[in-house]
Amino acid sequence: MSQVYLKLAEIAQKSKTNAAGLPAQDDVKDFWSGIGFELGGKRYVSPVPEIAEIMPVPRFTQVPGVQDWVRGVANVRGRLLPIMDLSVFMFKQLSKQQAKRRRVLIVDHEELYSGIVVDEVFGMQYFDLGDYQEHITGTVDESVKPFLSGQYIKDGSVWMVFSPFSLAQDPRFLKAAS
Repeated sequence: MSQVYLKLAEIAQKSKTNAAGLPAQDDVKDFWSGIGFELGGKRYVSPVPEIAEIMPVPRFTQVPGVQDWVRGVANVRGRLLPIMDLSVFMFKQLSKQQAKRRRVLIVDHEELYSGIVVDEVFGMQYFDLGDYQEHITGTVDESVKPFLSGQYIKDGSVWMVFSPFSLAQDPRFLKAAS
């Protein structure tokens, strides 16, 4: 055998001996992610695919003859966006949150393109799939229950899973005219 081959074999053996092992697969966890927001003092999280965009509350024009929870329409990049106040729709009361903290979650589902105003947005939230609970703990307003599909517990806080797509299919929400 040639000297070169023996030297390469020696280097290969040293590399195998000194190589660090791969990380254990036990460390890998499955996560679910969503857009976190607050409404009426409670925390919610919506599936990422159900939120097309997040933006500050835009200037809007009021529309006569609509429900009290319809704030008006805004021109967003050349497209008319109906602005709906989720707090008024759900709880029949205006939010006590400061206007500068309120945000619009834009829902673009089938025929419905709408902006729903929430009290505050916390951005992307990640939850261990093992922390999911199908049943909601604590008190939940009856008007919110049809749009919930469970909850996650993270750092001692309850995050209820809220579906804007379910809201978009609710006959009460679709009837914006008064």
